[in-house]
Amino acid sequence: MSIDIKQCIAENIPLSAGYRDFEGYKGAPPDPKWPGGAKIAVNVVLNYEEGGENSVLNGDSRSENFMGEIPTNARPGARDVSLESMYEYGTRCGVWRLAKLFSDRQIRITIYAVGQSILKTPTAARALASAGHEFCSHGYRWIDHYSLPLAVEKGQIEKGIEAIKTVTGRAPTGWFYGRPSVSSKGLVCEVFRERGLELLYQSDAYADELPYWVANPLDPRKGLLIISHSLETNDVKYTTSSGGFGNPRDWLEYMKLAFDVMYEEGQAGSPKMMTISLHNRIVGKPARFWALRELITYMQGHEGVWFATREEIARHWMREHPFDESKLNKMEHFL
Repeated sequence: MSIDIKQCIAENIPLSAGYRDFEGYKGAPPDPKWPGGAKIAVNVVLNYEEGGENSVLNGDSRSENFMGEIPTNARPGARDVSLESMYEYGTRCGVWRLAKLFSDRQIRITIYAVGQSILKTPTAARALASAGHEFCSHGYRWIDHYSLPLAVEKGQIEKGIEAIKTVTGRAPTGWFYGRPSVSSKGLVCEVFRERGLELLYQSDAYADELPYWVANPLDPRKGLLIISHSLETNDVKYTTSSGGFGNPRDWLEYMKLAFDVMYEEGQAGSPKMMTISLHNRIVGKPARFWALRELITYMQGHEGVWFATREEIARHWMREHPFDESKLNKMEHFL
């Protein structure tokens, strides 16, 4: 039964994030049938966030304190000019170093594009778009959305779509916030539906190594494709105080091991998808860039590796594994 989403937005009634599915493919994942019989699909994601973070210059109540080079506290009502410049490095230097690498290696990636960021740095963003990279919306701002009123968040979603259209000439077909609200999944579906836009997938999940279907939050009889993100195979580990990496060689070894296990499983008849999540301001630094370059060289040295954008993976999955409501692991629905 469809919900009255307009009433929910008007009255700020939280939407359901859906049921939790603890079983997934129940130990028998489907054959993804990757193109060319590939043993693994590798999606490289570049988080493009600089300029969209918390800042009093953006009208926020505090400075940013997340994912910088050193731990820092948010400054209420004040700027943190040091952290601001750490973010600025990403679009002044890091993105160009990375863009050249992907061009040289002929790999098309997915850009998780924060709308405000690409509007502030259109030269680099348009260069990436011209190179054929996919632009997935990363929201209009790089902020936590959990407490935003539904009407405000809906407006942010609309602005995020328009920013990508303005810079690239094409609306996004995928969505990843990173810090969503409980209502985000439904609100994104609603805005795309209102605008008559194609929404292929959402990625605010970390639950699987293959794409999977869930019930569409606006109509449970329809499907919504989820392509999980990863905070594990991610350069954010360079900025975490526990369980992270200070030495790029350690990060490289970890990433190679993750690739090796998934590649071996693909050789044994159970191919998977590996997400490699990067940030302009983090892996764009020279030593970390070296590790990324070595990783790509290593992966490209294997046969049967399909480097693909999330859009390409979504379209492939929809052809090979279309939505089937009977296959959903339905559990009690709750907020």
